[in-house]
Amino acid sequence: MAEPLRLYGLKALITHAVGGIGEASARTLVKHGAKVLAVDTINSGVEQHFKSVKGIEGRSAVLNDAARMPALIEEAIEHLGGVDILINDFPPKMDVPLADGDDKSTALIELRSALVMSICRSVMPHLKKSPSVTR
Repeated sequence: MAEPLRLYGLKALITHAVGGIGEASARTLVKHGAKVLAVDTINSGVEQHFKSVKGIEGRSAVLNDAARMPALIEEAIEHLGGVDILINDFPPKMDVPLADGDDKSTALIELRSALVMSICRSVMPHLKKSPSVTR
């Protein structure tokens, strides 16, 4: 049987944490001892959603602007005291199915790629300092 608190002391940041993969990840990480900052969009109700869950704090943020990702990482570092785990859950919110060569589809894919790259670039120096990194 796996050790239930094997992530004790580690700090996690999860984007789009209300529902689906993000919520399941937040609940699983906290169950294993991590401290979690669960971030979702401004009108998601993330603060209330996780209010009764010990070890998870919900915060709202703008999650559709790649230029804001560095500030999100800095807020997480300040709040958690570091980041050891990052879960990028930027689900595509589409009105229609993706189509090859469609301008709307291309723009959506480019936006999601920019968001993921921006947050990864911003958090990488902090992840390298994590005690969970084996050298």
